[in-house]
Amino acid sequence: MKRRLSVPLFLLLLTVGQNSFAACEGIPLQTGFQLGLGVHTYLMGNQKDFELVAPGYAVSGGYSFSGGLNGLYLTAVYGSSNNFSLVSAEGVFRHVIETPFMSVFGQIGAFAMTYATLTSVRHNLAGGVGGMGLILLFSDAVEFDFVFKGYLHTESFLSIGGTFLFRL
Repeated sequence: MKRRLSVPLFLLLLTVGQNSFAACEGIPLQTGFQLGLGVHTYLMGNQKDFELVAPGYAVSGGYSFSGGLNGLYLTAVYGSSNNFSLVSAEGVFRHVIETPFMSVFGQIGAFAMTYATLTSVRHNLAGGVGGMGLILLFSDAVEFDFVFKGYLHTESFLSIGGTFLFRL
């Protein structure tokens, strides 16, 4: 049920966000603290004892500086399903590239994750994370970040997600 709802939700947000470019034209990115809530889908591939696709619910916080073009962000993620759970923490540096049509960003940092199924031992991972994304500005205080990330570990994996960030 969750997967069926997440695809239409992302498409709706993408459509609303694209329509908001014209309405929010001229709203600059700003320096300051941000807090947010998000949803991520982990595509784990060949990780030992990991479900192929796992949901994660995130709380993010960060500080943007240099006129909002750079920032340091911390994210905590919790996810579970019928017989699976994960906890993850990430710290990233984000650099925003503004174009005439939209704002995109690249990010690089580190992560630590622990996960387990009901029938397996707990597994711990740590390594690098890098990604890119799209910033959809709804106002000068609210944005939605759509992000695609790659995690570097002995066996790499991916995540796709989105986060609503609120400027404090």
